[in-house]
Amino acid sequence: SVRKRRKGDGYGSAPVEGARKVGVLLDWMELLALRTATSRVRPCTESNRIALSAWVWSHHVDAPKEAEGILFRMIRACDANNGVGSNDGVVVDDTTTAAKAAGRAISGPVRPETRDFNTLINCCSFARKVGTDASEEDDDSLLQRQVAHREIFDIAEGALNALLASEYARPDSATFSGMIRACVNLLPNTEDRDDRVIELFRLAYCTVPSSGAPSSPRMGSSTTLERMRAPPGAGCVDANVLRQLRHALPSTEDYIRVREEFEKHRRRHVGEE
Repeated sequence: SVRKRRKGDGYGSAPVEGARKVGVLLDWMELLALRTATSRVRPCTESNRIALSAWVWSHHVDAPKEAEGILFRMIRACDANNGVGSNDGVVVDDTTTAAKAAGRAISGPVRPETRDFNTLINCCSFARKVGTDASEEDDDSLLQRQVAHREIFDIAEGALNALLASEYARPDSATFSGMIRACVNLLPNTEDRDDRVIELFRLAYCTVPSSGAPSSPRMGSSTTLERMRAPPGAGCVDANVLRQLRHALPSTEDYIRVREEFEKHRRRHVGEE
């Protein structure tokens, strides 16, 4: 999980330095591409993905924010290459046109996939120790922790919203299991959090996943894989999402009620009712 480095703790120093160096290399690739139109050195999906993963695996307090910046850099590059918003009946000035042209010039084929959005969401969902210090439990420390956690949750939520709005990627079960985990790890244990979890779960079973995409991670056993797969009409809900839901809702009554709503929705959409 992402955690704050303690004084004298050498853990994470090498990965953080590596992540920063990867970011600098990515900046240089963009600069070279911008300066030389014929340059073969251009950022692509994989180079951005390496930088994204480097920050996630650095386990640094800044990892969610840095990873967010890289993901949205990928989104902007993809939109620039595809000419998104270039006309759309809106008059744009020369500066806007030049910026989009520059985006196309410096980027190779960049297209973030569902897994890139999920990488950021999971980075945030495991960042509950960011901004914490077990030796400090006074009111100010608790408030600072809640503020830090809320900011990280907002990053995860921003990634989900961007994925829902994307024309080239769709959420899957890992997206929603990560978001529900983020609620549990980052938001105060209140009824508002329970409501947010239920809202995300309903969104999960109403969201059609990308066709042909596996709903669960690869398993060694085909029997296990079959058990984990989302049932017909379940949208993005598989066994992992259900497990996260059960863990997130302290009230058995709420869990049963929400599960019954889900089953009614699923049966209705597969013609069983």
